[in-house]
Amino acid sequence: MVWFDSEAIARAEYDGEDATLFIWFRGNERPYAYYAVPEEIFHALCDAESKGRFVQEHIIDRYQYAPP
Repeated sequence: MVWFDSEAIARAEYDGEDATLFIWFRGNERPYAYYAVPEEIFHALCDAESKGRFVQEHIIDRYQYAPP
């Protein structure tokens, strides 16, 4: 699990076996789960200058998800 100093994203975790990316948005106790996400996307999120912008541009509306 990786914690972020971001206004939008508190932390993220990647399950490589299932290719599932879990994202905890600020204010949520439980994560959103994004499915069939390549591991490179997780690493790019970790390296992104703006975590919120990265999620908006590269994750939301691109991968199926389950809300908390």
